[in-house]
Amino acid sequence: MSSSNIEAYLCFKVTVRTSRLHGTQYSKYQQFLYDKITELRSEGMGYRKIAEWLRENGYKTVRGKSFFGSDVYSILKKKREKDEKDNKPIELEYGKLSLRFIDRTIENSIFRFSRTDRNNVHSRLFHQDECNFDPVRFQIW
Repeated sequence: MSSSNIEAYLCFKVTVRTSRLHGTQYSKYQQFLYDKITELRSEGMGYRKIAEWLRENGYKTVRGKSFFGSDVYSILKKKREKDEKDNKPIELEYGKLSLRFIDRTIENSIFRFSRTDRNNVHSRLFHQDECNFDPVRFQIW
């Protein structure tokens, strides 16, 4: 058996959990509104006073409506929630790691079988124990 006929497969499973997959970016106007509201809030203005200031200065909500206190509150709340979601750490879970060596001289003889038999033999070669998913292929140099 020659080492050139042997291939190694590293089998593993990684599960990634994150809330960042469907993030949306703020438009320039949304960011401007948030920054302006934050600035006015830091100066001590309440939600209704900020809404009044925005109306008096000709600003509209993103949907083109007049501002109310609840709109100001909502902008601050949604931005805080978005930032918390974006800063939540990514959770990684690793499954068992195994190394499988496949003798290609045996596998090459599989192609004499029918498709069903070939799939069964291929399944026995690659899907053993905890390696019950498609392996990542590595070449042995």
